[in-house]
Amino acid sequence: MGIGITAGNVLLPSMIKKKQPQKAGILTGAYIASMNLSSAVGFGISLPLAEQAGLGWRGSLLCWSVLSVTTIVIWLPQICVKGLARTERQNQSARFPVELWKSAEAWNITIYMGLQSLPFYLLSAWLGDMLSQQGVEPAQSGWMLSIIQFTSLPATFFIPIIAQRLLSQSGIGAAAGGFVFAGTAGLAFGPVSFLPVWMVLIGLGTGTAISFVLLLFGLRTRNAQEAAELSGMAQSFGYLLAAAGPILFGWIYDLTNSWTIPRLLLMLISVLLLLSGAWAGRKGYLLKDSDNSGSASDVYMKWKEPTLKIPK
Repeated sequence: MGIGITAGNVLLPSMIKKKQPQKAGILTGAYIASMNLSSAVGFGISLPLAEQAGLGWRGSLLCWSVLSVTTIVIWLPQICVKGLARTERQNQSARFPVELWKSAEAWNITIYMGLQSLPFYLLSAWLGDMLSQQGVEPAQSGWMLSIIQFTSLPATFFIPIIAQRLLSQSGIGAAAGGFVFAGTAGLAFGPVSFLPVWMVLIGLGTGTAISFVLLLFGLRTRNAQEAAELSGMAQSFGYLLAAAGPILFGWIYDLTNSWTIPRLLLMLISVLLLLSGAWAGRKGYLLKDSDNSGSASDVYMKWKEPTLKIPK
C-alpha cells in the first residue's frame, strides 16, 4: 500500500509541472483537496461500517479497495497512448540529481515534508488513545480526525493558488506551523469542550502545509524532471521521518504512562515546522542559473513544456 501511495504522491507534482505548469496552483489544490476529502470520509465512516453496518474490519477495508480498482480503470487510457516520443531533455540539468543532495534548501524542503506529515500521522495513530483518557468515545475520536480533514479542504485548494502568485511564500510556510502550534497547544492544555476548535486549527495548519510543500516541488525547479527528483527525495526521506513518529510516541507513552510528553513534542514539531516553512518559502530555484532571472514564481508561470516529437 505504501509503495502505491508513494508513487502517486511523487509523480503527480511532476506531471502537473510537465503538462499544465501555468495551472499548477489550481491543479495542485484540486488533487490535494480530493485526497483530504477522501481521508475525511474514510476516518468518519470506517468504524460505523465495521460495527453499525456489521461488515467487520475486513468488510470495511474491502469497501475502500473498490476505489483502487476504479483508479486503475481511470488511468489505463494514459498508458495506451502511442506514437509519442520521449520528451527531449536538453533543457534539463544533468547535474541536478547530484547537486540536489548538496543543497541545504532541498534538505530543508525534505525536512519540512516530514514535519508537516508528523502531526497527521501521530494524531491518526494516537488521538483516540489520547482522548480516551479524557473520556471521549472512540467513534467521536474518529470524527475529530474527520474535522481535521474537512477543515483542511479550503486550505489545500486555495493556498496553492495564492502561493503561486506571490514572490515569496515564507509567510504561508510559517502560518502553517502557527496554526498547528495553536491547535496542538489547545489539545495539550485546553478544555475538552473546545476540542473541535483545536481540530479546526490543526486542520488549517496541516492543509496549508501539505499543499504548500507539494507546490514547492514545481516552484523551486525548472522542469518536470527536476520536479520529480525533488519530489522523490523530499517524500521518501520526509515520509520516513514521519513514519517513525507514531512508533516513537508509543514508546514514550509506554515509558511514562502519560500523553503529556508526546503532546509537548507535538507543539515542538509545530515550532520547527514554522521555522522550516519560513525558510522554504524564500523565492528562487534550488540551482542557480545565470541564464534565468527573476523569482521562481515569475519564471515558473512562463515555463513551457519542450515540444514533443511524433515519429513518422
